[in-house]
Amino acid sequence: MKEDLAHIQDNNARFISASPQERYLNLLDTRPALIDHVPQHQLASLLGMKPESIKPH
Repeated sequence: MKEDLAHIQDNNARFISASPQERYLNLLDTRPALIDHVPQHQLASLLGMKPESIKPH
């Protein structure tokens, strides 16, 4: 359980310190299906960027 919490904290710290572009690229690498299934404005909000900044793939 402690390892799970440490992993979550690590992920959160990396997300917070990453630039919006790094967050987007990480999303493409780890969860590419979200790009097609989640509305662009919601992804942009999550990533901290403008909706028009998200490139369709």
